[in-house]
Amino acid sequence: MGFFNTVVFSILIIAALVYIYQQRENEEEYLVLKLIGYYFLGSFRFNINQLYFPLGFIIFLIVFKPNVNRKIKHWAAYLGLAAFLIGLASHAY
Repeated sequence: MGFFNTVVFSILIIAALVYIYQQRENEEEYLVLKLIGYYFLGSFRFNINQLYFPLGFIIFLIVFKPNVNRKIKHWAAYLGLAAFLIGLASHAY
């Protein structure tokens, strides 16, 4: 990806995280940092040879069961998974 594509992609991710944050149901301490963490967890990958696995998203599904603001935390992890898939598709070209 070129520099311009990287900048545009980063701006879209930040805008999506801001939108997700605005959809919160309850006030929660450090929610912005938690959403960023869920995003990074969702986008974390594990490589074996040329195979990429969305290990962070799998860990999110198995281990993390948020109670407060559950919906937006799930959306942040899904956004991370989408970033993983877009990055995977961009390496194919």
